[in-house]
Amino acid sequence: MLPKSQIPVQDYGAIPSNLPASRADDRLPSGEATGKAGLLPQANDNPPLRLEEHQFSSQLVGAYRRKEFEVFYQPKVRVSDHEIIGAEALIRWNHPDLGILAPQSFGHHLYHGELGRSVSYWCLETACKQAASWRCDHAPDFGVSVNTCAAQLSCRDMPARVASILSLTGLPPTALELELTEDHDLDGLPNLPRNLDQLRDMEVGIAVDDFGTGFASLKHVLNYPISRLKIDRLFVASLDKPSQTMRTCASIVEMATKLGVDVTVEGVETQEQLRVLKAIGCTEVQGFLYSRPIPAAQFERLLINGFAFAPA
Repeated sequence: MLPKSQIPVQDYGAIPSNLPASRADDRLPSGEATGKAGLLPQANDNPPLRLEEHQFSSQLVGAYRRKEFEVFYQPKVRVSDHEIIGAEALIRWNHPDLGILAPQSFGHHLYHGELGRSVSYWCLETACKQAASWRCDHAPDFGVSVNTCAAQLSCRDMPARVASILSLTGLPPTALELELTEDHDLDGLPNLPRNLDQLRDMEVGIAVDDFGTGFASLKHVLNYPISRLKIDRLFVASLDKPSQTMRTCASIVEMATKLGVDVTVEGVETQEQLRVLKAIGCTEVQGFLYSRPIPAAQFERLLINGFAFAPA
């Protein structure tokens, strides 16, 4: 694993000048729990804190400046032999008071502006540099997938910036996959078709995350140069018993195979789910059955030692 001091390098800057960023503004306000919008779950079981829009913004600016964001990794596992063949890189906020926070707590406020684009490119560089190191030391075919944000996808310079990061980190383009997440209204993003075409020409993979939910629909598979579908965990939850869901998953796998698109199934938590997915032709999975998203040091130990159990 790369020492934290050696992981990235490049300053992606672009902190909006109109956002407050003083240390005093970074402190969490006290508050009562209310509805879902603007709530930040705490690390313990206490009610979440209400954060106003400007308070969220100032905290996130401070977090970026103080390098409080981290990248965790969840294994992508080959079903046939349970080997780790890659990872999804997932951002976490190591909050000084609340501990490790997942992006469900802050992503909505982060990814709709310049700061979100800066953090996303930082995350991409971090993941690419780490993946290149693991390819060199442990797994020569290792690949990494990284989530994108709308602010990245809509900018004309995205392919050039991705190419620059690949050159900087030494990761081959074929070892990188960029994920289009469920909150992307792809039809409304300028420059998207051009950017995706250029990325695929570079041999960077393009995955549709959470397929079957939100904006992730079949038309995007047909209209854009998609190389992978990631079947949403909602389809997996009821696979422990025969159901329409199982038939739907089988149909998605069959369709993807005919279109020449790879498939990863997310949210696999039980041996029975894994057995059913293997039976319907799934070849790659992610999920808590194997591992939660974990820091790079823990992931490297997993990459070296393998899993401590033998799934069916």
